[in-house]
Amino acid sequence: MRINFKNYTALAIAFGIGAFAVIQSAAAQDNCAWYALNSAKQQQVNLQKNCGFKGDEWSKNVREHRAWCETVAPEVWQKKMDMRQKALDGCK
Repeated sequence: MRINFKNYTALAIAFGIGAFAVIQSAAAQDNCAWYALNSAKQQQVNLQKNCGFKGDEWSKNVREHRAWCETVAPEVWQKKMDMRQKALDGCK
């Protein structure tokens, strides 16, 4: 019986790529879960301090924040998070 190493190599590569995609997807979901929870917390601070910031980015709805996060690159949601924090830091 001859073993065809080309087939095994191709299978191993395909499996590795698939596993990487699953891990990367799980990491993105974890990041968006974190983003969503912290975005809602930022809105709580906005309300507690009576800052008056409004708009979709100031929602208390965790699901909406997560859904939005999952549609954008990490740099985009990180920038949005930083912008909200800067606004909150400037609110007295």
